[in-house]
Amino acid sequence: MRHASLFASLQHVAEDDDCPEYKHEGEGHVHKVTTPSFFDLALKAAYAFSLGKSSHIELSLSAQDIFNSYQRDLDSSPGRDAAYIYGPSLPRTLLAGAKLSI
Repeated sequence: MRHASLFASLQHVAEDDDCPEYKHEGEGHVHKVTTPSFFDLALKAAYAFSLGKSSHIELSLSAQDIFNSYQRDLDSSPGRDAAYIYGPSLPRTLLAGAKLSI
């Protein structure tokens, strides 16, 4: 058994000029921001092959947020708005994996 696979995911998020960011600087304070438009691309390639009659292994490489569209204005202050998330929460990430089936 030998086979290769490729997975790709592309997502577009449009600009939003009416995104509320709630700041706890005073009662009912709302700060409107314009969130940028961005693309998010993820790729995964895998290759599986036999290691005998009944076992096989799959090796894989993947990359997430290839365009590095990480949301750079995440707030970490005590009065932050926990719902103010519009982009990927992690920066570009590279992963390698192996799956053994016996």
